[in-house]
Parts: sequence; C-alpha cells; structure tokens
Amino acid sequence: MSSPPPPTGVRDDPLAHAASSPASGLGDLMAAVARGDRTAFGRVYDLLSGPFYRLVLLRLRAGDQAEREAVAEQAALDAWTGVWRDAPQLLRRRSRALTSAEATAWVLARATGSPAA
Repeated sequence: MSSPPPPTGVRDDPLAHAASSPASGLGDLMAAVARGDRTAFGRVYDLLSGPFYRLVLLRLRAGDQAEREAVAEQAALDAWTGVWRDAPQLLRRRSRALTSAEATAWVLARATGSPAA
C-alpha cells in the first residue's frame, strides 16, 4: 500500500512535509526522546539531520569550504547532543501534546544556538 501524497505546497520540501504531516508524529517522537527513547531520537535525527546541518553550516562564514564543513560537523554533533540532553524540558514545560511543527522548531533552534522555545 503506497503512502498518500504530501500536502499541497510541501511536495518538494521534506522538512515542511515532516512538520505539517500529522502522520509524521514528530511531536510524539520528541516526547519519546524526552523520556529517553534512543530509537525515537534516531528517527528524529533521520528526519531533521539534513536541514539541521545546513542551518549550522549557514552560520559559519569564515574559512574555506573544507574548514567550514569540519567545524559544522562538530557544531552539529554538539547541538544534537544538546537535543538529547535538553529534550526532557519539553515534557516538564508542556501542559499539552507537542505538535510536529513545535518539535521541528525546537530541534532546529538548537542548530542556530537559539534559546529553548
């Protein structure tokens, strides 16, 4: 059985599709990460690692391409470590379920060094 097509306007943007699709369950995945679920963390990483890395790379302006990529890889690793470490904050501060869009914004904020949403 094939999956339904993505919503109109997000066909070419997998990040937008992940954030807008209720079936993606990114909010549920992040709630599971907050409870220490490593498998859920892997799924979040698989969904968002590309956009996450590009945001980290965009923040770097100095140096040649190879140097920026090396720095970006380390910065992304540090930021993903922060996602794992800080995820429990999501459950402590919420009185309702986390939406996929909120989860996406929270994760990607770590790529830019923004404070917790």
